[in-house]
Amino acid sequence: MELLGAFYRKKLRRKQKSNLGRSDGALCKAPSETSVNGLATGLISKVLRLTA
Repeated sequence: MELLGAFYRKKLRRKQKSNLGRSDGALCKAPSETSVNGLATGLISKVLRLTA
């Protein structure tokens, strides 16, 4: 019985984390996307300057 209880507790915790992850996913994704876009534009502008 204890094993079952632990299993269900873990499952519940995982479910809560996944639900939190979905709601926080957009919040977490936005900064990284903007930084990646900034990095990409910076690299492109450097390459264009070098080739020009």
